[in-house]
Amino acid sequence: MKKNLFFIICICFTNSLFAQFDTTTAIYDFNALTNGNLGGQDNWVTTKWSTNIDIQVADTGYDATKALYFNQVGPGVGCDASKELDSISFPGITFSTESTYILSFDIKRNYWALSFGFAADLNNDGKVTKNDANEKALILTCSNQPGLGEILLLPNGTTMTYNAGINAWTTYEITLSQMNTVAGGLVGVRLKQLGTSAWTVVASNLNAGIDTTVASNQNPFLWNMLFMHYEGSLGKLDNIRITKITPSASVVALQSSDTIFCEKQCIDFTDLSTNNPTSWQWYFNGASPDTSTVQNPTNICYNNYGSFDVTLIACNTAGCDTLTLPGFINEYQSPIPTITQSNDTLFASAAVSFQWWSVSAGIIPGATNSFFIPTQAGNYYVIINDSIGCAGTSNVIAITGVKENGLSSSIKIYPKPSNGKFNIELLNIPTEKPTLTLRNVIGQKLQELKLINKTTEVNFDAEDGVYFLTITTDTKGSYTEKIILQRVK
Repeated sequence: MKKNLFFIICICFTNSLFAQFDTTTAIYDFNALTNGNLGGQDNWVTTKWSTNIDIQVADTGYDATKALYFNQVGPGVGCDASKELDSISFPGITFSTESTYILSFDIKRNYWALSFGFAADLNNDGKVTKNDANEKALILTCSNQPGLGEILLLPNGTTMTYNAGINAWTTYEITLSQMNTVAGGLVGVRLKQLGTSAWTVVASNLNAGIDTTVASNQNPFLWNMLFMHYEGSLGKLDNIRITKITPSASVVALQSSDTIFCEKQCIDFTDLSTNNPTSWQWYFNGASPDTSTVQNPTNICYNNYGSFDVTLIACNTAGCDTLTLPGFINEYQSPIPTITQSNDTLFASAAVSFQWWSVSAGIIPGATNSFFIPTQAGNYYVIINDSIGCAGTSNVIAITGVKENGLSSSIKIYPKPSNGKFNIELLNIPTEKPTLTLRNVIGQKLQELKLINKTTEVNFDAEDGVYFLTITTDTKGSYTEKIILQRVK
């Protein structure tokens, strides 16, 4: 039975709502391999040069866990090892020109050399060897031999030599990026001694010579192998880490300068999408214009009442995201209030709020009820607001004359509020019999009767709420008072 539990896999996907990249990391640490020859374990293929000794798996790592080493010396003595970049050992690690790749590994250098990196099995023989120069793609060779140091082999065949001067366990990190935006891609190398935190950059912005159109080791789509070569003894390798960083597709978000408004108007839209979109397609149902390809469209006009959808498609190099907001824009018609007159009282049609105005004097302070009793002749109108918040202005009504009366001091109405029964007490009313009228807040007559006695108990059969009670006489005009019906629950 094949064993698959010899490596650690760490796959981390960033939340694209808050980050600009998706990151996948695969870690291969040799700990589940068996001590002894590497060849034949987990599809590792080894090739020996001038020796019968294989690369060994042993507890010789920096932290005393399993690592690889080779312990033979002599002219031409060495050993290769290669392994396919399969989806089991390195899940999520496939090459694309939009992504950035980081190959890191821990090495303890030896005198002659230890090489490691990416390769392409172009002849399909299932392995890569030191003699397959055309199959080695991005390889770092490390040595503590004076004057040799580190040699970085780039896909285009060029090399760079430097000397880090570290003979202890060291983490090397090779970065390959911008393969789709910079001709040939860029390579950088940095390192740090294990147990320390400071990185040393030894190479940056090297042209990698990537060419995805050729069938050679310069094409990263063909890199399907890991390759290592031990030359001489005592070199050690552990903890292979491959990280793929891919730009996340844009995540769409938007806002508008208004979403609920009264009457026809034009509004603006703003793109709030994340991850740096580079193109936009807007659809504005019911608007003019009804489409746009700019990031932040302005002067989008809605000329009809109703509820309208908005759609935005935002794209970047990693893909597109679509957001449709049903009924996002709502345009309402402003109310048209009416005024009715009953005796000396003006009543406005139903609304949420009211403000009465005089044509000649302007706003009437405190006149915010659904009714208004003018105290002088003039032209009056009311501005109302409905439940949406839309405002409407009524017709103008002319009051040609106002009777002066003293009824307010001659009438007593109690209790207030009431459960439906009111006492109407006439304190100083002539012998004529006044008329009592009950109206609702929009002026509709609900009840009417004559007041015969000095004190009359009146039972109003109406729902709880605000009403207007008007007492009218033939000689002294009328008097209106707001009453509240509030029954005990």
